[in-house]
Amino acid sequence: TLTIIEAPSIDAARDFLANHPLQKLGLLEDVCIRQWDWRIGCPD
Repeated sequence: TLTIIEAPSIDAARDFLANHPLQKLGLLEDVCIRQWDWRIGCPD
Protein backbone atom coordinates (compact mmCIF):
# COMPACT_ATOMS: atom_id res chain seq x y z
CA THR A 1 0.00 0.00 0.00
CA LEU A 2 1.32 3.45 -0.90
CA THR A 3 -0.18 6.40 0.91
CA ILE A 4 0.88 9.95 0.10
CA ILE A 5 -0.16 12.66 2.53
CA GLU A 6 0.65 16.29 3.13
CA ALA A 7 1.59 16.88 6.75
CA PRO A 8 3.11 19.84 8.57
CA SER A 9 5.80 17.64 10.15
CA ILE A 10 7.23 14.12 10.32
CA ASP A 11 5.58 13.74 13.74
CA ALA A 12 2.20 14.59 12.19
CA ALA A 13 2.80 11.95 9.51
CA ARG A 14 3.65 9.39 12.22
CA ASP A 15 0.47 10.28 14.09
CA PHE A 16 -1.53 9.86 10.88
CA LEU A 17 0.02 6.45 10.30
CA ALA A 18 -0.58 5.34 13.90
CA ASN A 19 -4.30 5.94 13.33
CA HIS A 20 -4.41 4.38 9.84
CA PRO A 21 -6.96 1.52 9.73
CA LEU A 22 -4.49 -0.96 8.20
CA GLN A 23 -1.92 -0.13 10.87
CA LYS A 24 -4.48 -0.59 13.65
CA LEU A 25 -5.39 -4.01 12.23
CA GLY A 26 -1.71 -5.02 12.15
CA LEU A 27 -1.75 -5.48 8.37
CA LEU A 28 1.28 -3.30 7.62
CA GLU A 29 4.48 -5.30 7.98
CA ASP A 30 6.97 -2.60 6.97
CA VAL A 31 6.48 1.15 7.13
CA CYS A 32 8.69 3.85 5.64
CA ILE A 33 8.03 7.56 6.04
CA ARG A 34 9.89 9.84 3.63
CA GLN A 35 9.80 13.58 3.31
CA TRP A 36 9.42 14.81 -0.26
CA ASP A 37 10.34 18.36 -1.11
CA TRP A 38 8.86 19.12 -4.53
CA ARG A 39 10.76 22.42 -4.71
CA ILE A 40 13.95 20.40 -5.18
CA GLY A 41 12.43 18.00 -7.72
CA CYS A 42 10.81 14.63 -7.86
CA PRO A 43 11.88 12.14 -5.18
CA ASP A 44 14.10 9.25 -6.20
